[in-house]
Amino acid sequence: MTTRPGRRDFGVPLVQGAEAVEYPIAALGGILGAAVHAIADGAQIATAIAGQSILAAAALAAQGVAEVATATGRKPLSLNLLTVALSGDGKSTADGPALEPIREVERTEYLRYEKDRTAWESTPKNGRPAKPINPLRLVADFTAEGLIRQFREGRSSLGAFSDEGGAVFGGHSFSAEKKLATAAAISSLWDGAGIRARARASDDRGGLEAHFDARLTAHWLIQPAAAADALNDTLLAEQGFWPRVLLATPAPGAPRIYRPYVPETSPEIRTYWDRIITLLNLPNLAPKCRPQMNFSAEASRQLATFFEAMEHDTRGTDGKYKAIRSWGARATEQVCRVAGVIAVIEHGPETEIQHKEVATAEALVSYSLDCWLRLLERQPEIEARDYATRLLGWLKGQPSAQSTGRAMLRIGPKPRSASLRDSALAILEGQHRVVGLGGDKWGAVS
Repeated sequence: MTTRPGRRDFGVPLVQGAEAVEYPIAALGGILGAAVHAIADGAQIATAIAGQSILAAAALAAQGVAEVATATGRKPLSLNLLTVALSGDGKSTADGPALEPIREVERTEYLRYEKDRTAWESTPKNGRPAKPINPLRLVADFTAEGLIRQFREGRSSLGAFSDEGGAVFGGHSFSAEKKLATAAAISSLWDGAGIRARARASDDRGGLEAHFDARLTAHWLIQPAAAADALNDTLLAEQGFWPRVLLATPAPGAPRIYRPYVPETSPEIRTYWDRIITLLNLPNLAPKCRPQMNFSAEASRQLATFFEAMEHDTRGTDGKYKAIRSWGARATEQVCRVAGVIAVIEHGPETEIQHKEVATAEALVSYSLDCWLRLLERQPEIEARDYATRLLGWLKGQPSAQSTGRAMLRIGPKPRSASLRDSALAILEGQHRVVGLGGDKWGAVS
């Protein structure tokens, strides 16, 4: 098995609940854990969906007020997250209460901004003060150029959230001509290197424009079919885009009962909202003034143990995560970031990260690695299932809905190989959708 993703179709396994990796809800506690429990129980949705939405919103609030010490230096508390779930399983339901405190602050600040901007525009140009900063924190434009403009005109800490991830990865931001630049920009922001891109001609700026103190947290909620296309993208894999992403693949939702859900009546959710609003209202500090979160002696030892275990699991001949070495290489830094986010929410930005936060972060990052590993380990079966679907469609289009195995290899659906054909036929025969007609001949069952 290769260490870099190739062509895969994750559509089938991502909706097979019995095989889903269990979300480590037991590891969560405090403000964030209570909010996750309240949303999952109140909305009757998977804890993984609620957990990813809450963690992403918390990262947006935390990345603006602190940074974290890692083995490779000072890094932002930014996170990239991807949650794969079926339509109707609560993607929007989880994002609503998770992002509500951010939207509340945006509404208040934007009313003030509109007044300030109107006053600024009415002031003579030779006497104008600095232009008011656009206070919006949630952005919709994922292109490098769009993000550059957002950082230029607005805040240095932004969040790119979408409960329609398929529209993002299948849209303009990740179109053939924009994909490389968009992926590189998001990866560079995650790395803490800022962002640079060619300025738009309409901005009257020539050449490249750069913003070095720029932080972005992203969360995409996406359906399995759309996720398959995005995760199969060779260019994104080659760019190292996916190893920077924390993945969740929850099981399909169980049948629900009719029960009104009003998030604002939950004390746990109100506490979470108050904490996020408090952090968002803190002053926007310059990079040199922004506190760096360090680890206690015990937490540092635990982090070292995790790093060395991950080295064995990714580089050892029998390592559990050998197939996803690129993901494992970033796992310790992911733990540092997640632990930092949790500590900011629970105790504030000028605090030392303790053992408990590291343990929680390790559980969450390990859950993501297990989700990624499951996708890779299922590659042969996934490909066979996908090919079986396409082969059956092709077979039904042949005269009398029949063909030979030799013809399948010669003119059947691509990619063509005897092993893939045989696996697909075995699946279809087991489902009683094709039947052997003797010799090398097969027919589709009507």
